[in-house]
Amino acid sequence: YEKAKWDHANVVDRLIELDAKVKGGGEPGAEAALQIGNVLYNLTYWGNARQATAETHQKTEDATLAMKYYKKAYDLSKNRELKVKAAFLAAKAELGTLLGADPNPSGLPIPKTWFPVVKQYANTRYYKEVLKECGHFASWVKP
Repeated sequence: YEKAKWDHANVVDRLIELDAKVKGGGEPGAEAALQIGNVLYNLTYWGNARQATAETHQKTEDATLAMKYYKKAYDLSKNRELKVKAAFLAAKAELGTLLGADPNPSGLPIPKTWFPVVKQYANTRYYKEVLKECGHFASWVKP
C-alpha cells in the first residue's frame, strides 16, 4: 500500500469525476455509477479498503450509499450483463447493511430486494458466475 497512488484526496477527486459521468446518463453513466458503488462498498467493513475509514467516525457496516449507486447503474444501463452485475453487487451491499443492522442474526439474511432481481437474469453469463461463486445466492435460488 505504501506505493499506491491513491489517497483520500485522489479518491474524492475521482468520485467527483465519476459522478459527473453518472449525471450524463447512458452506458457511460451506468459504468461510472458501478465504479462509484464499488469504491463506496470497498470503504465499508464488507469491502477490501475498509482501513481507509478505520480511524474515523464513519459507520462502516452501512453499505446503503453503495447500493444507491449500484441501483443507478442498474437503472441507467440497457446492457443485461451490466444490469445483472449491478443487481448482484447491490445484493452484496444490501446483505452487508442487513448484517450491520443485526450483527448476530439467526442465519445469513436474504437480500430480499436484490436477489429476486438477479434471478431475472438467469440467461446471462454473469448470472452463471454468481451461481458458481456465491453459495448463499445459489442455495436461495434452488427450490
